[in-house]
Amino acid sequence: MLRSERKVKNIILVTLFSFFFIGVGYALISSNLSIRGTLEVNKATWDIHLANVVMNENNTVSATPTLVNNDTGINYSLKLAAPGDFYSFTVDVVNSGTLNAMLTDINAAGLTADQANVINYTVTYENGILPQEKDSLQKDSSKTLVVTVSYKEDITADQLLDADIPLNLRLEISYAQDDGTSKKVPETLNDVMARNAVLDDQASEFVTAQTGIDFSAHYSETNGNGIYEYSNSKNQEYPIYYYRGNIQNNNVIFNNFCWKIVRTTDTGGVKLLYNGLLSSDNKCDNTGNATNLSSYSQFMPNNELRYIGYTYEVDGVEKDSLVKNLIETWYENNMSTVSDKLEDTIYCNSPTGGNKNIANKDTLFTCNNKNESYTVSNNLGNQKLKYKIGLLTVKESVAAGGRYMPGTPQPETYLSNATAYWTMSPRDNEPATEGNMSTIHYIEANGSGGAGSSNNSHKLRPVISLKNGLKFTKGTGEINNPYFIG
Repeated sequence: MLRSERKVKNIILVTLFSFFFIGVGYALISSNLSIRGTLEVNKATWDIHLANVVMNENNTVSATPTLVNNDTGINYSLKLAAPGDFYSFTVDVVNSGTLNAMLTDINAAGLTADQANVINYTVTYENGILPQEKDSLQKDSSKTLVVTVSYKEDITADQLLDADIPLNLRLEISYAQDDGTSKKVPETLNDVMARNAVLDDQASEFVTAQTGIDFSAHYSETNGNGIYEYSNSKNQEYPIYYYRGNIQNNNVIFNNFCWKIVRTTDTGGVKLLYNGLLSSDNKCDNTGNATNLSSYSQFMPNNELRYIGYTYEVDGVEKDSLVKNLIETWYENNMSTVSDKLEDTIYCNSPTGGNKNIANKDTLFTCNNKNESYTVSNNLGNQKLKYKIGLLTVKESVAAGGRYMPGTPQPETYLSNATAYWTMSPRDNEPATEGNMSTIHYIEANGSGGAGSSNNSHKLRPVISLKNGLKFTKGTGEINNPYFIG
């Protein structure tokens, strides 16, 4: 906690937490029917209110919130006396009416710009997601909000207040009847991406070209930086969403390991890239070697001259690559207890056929054929995997914002980790010859695509895919607050 010769004055909060709701009127239209019978029309009701106010047991100050205005508002008063003090409570917004509703406006107000340098005032759903316009609140349902007011701890002595400051903080939330355009409040990682994604074939905030992202060029503030919907899949039941750029909000904790969200699958799953061990303070801020498995690995030993598949045949006998053996052993030792939470999705081992095909948008997320589509028991693939785990493809690194230009400096993406690590993509499907090993792609230290002989040694970062519908319980995806999958 900060100390200063300057006297730290109290921040006095007299806070009104108020909700304003929009009523909807109805008129019943009568007509004569030639069909005999009895028709009963139930009265539509509008009833959205607050309930179940619960204070955070770790609050540094004490105050009792009180429901007011027929349970549509909350009053509470408190003092924050020193940096680090905070006050937080949860409250349910309940729709007990017969009409579906959606959020039309949210406004947290009461802080000047100078006061905001000292005070944090936040409102989120219980899983950490920020409320947004058109969030759905279905009839007979509720949403839990978390309200937090805190005196910032990481402020300088010059920012400390010279006098007591009374604040009248306000949170105003408006709901209206759902007009059919409401959005589901995110509960899964797929929900989060769908909520924030923009189509990749059009101009948007970080894409200036009217035709959308140019995948032959690396990401930039004008060529994609954020979450995108793969336009080739927009009419599918489960469109594919993917992260692009040097973003910092795709961090996940699952099974006590750190992961990076890469993209969703065409079955609604979410592909995650291994990002190292979870720190003691529950952060996922690993870089460099800490984001890899501990060992370097070759795809093929020096004395093997074969077509470099993830598996390959020798005299009619199927063999696993060294990489496949290593990551499946790691899975057996570390992930077998959570196998029921993973989907048996396709891991693609299709050759790229050279540089010109890598940036082909139409094949970013597809395999050439079934034999190169690795699965465990999913009959859409070859069923040659022992466990539900694989590696990235070089084309997924292109979607993520890298450019296939080996050795050429370019901006780092979220796939960058200061070391080179293998992908699952061969360059071609020609057998190796004496003195000329097969070539396989890897991710360079800056996140771009590279390629090298299959007997080279590079690091490994496995990929898994969460099942469709698996919920996260908290987090915002930031390094210090990853999404948490229980």
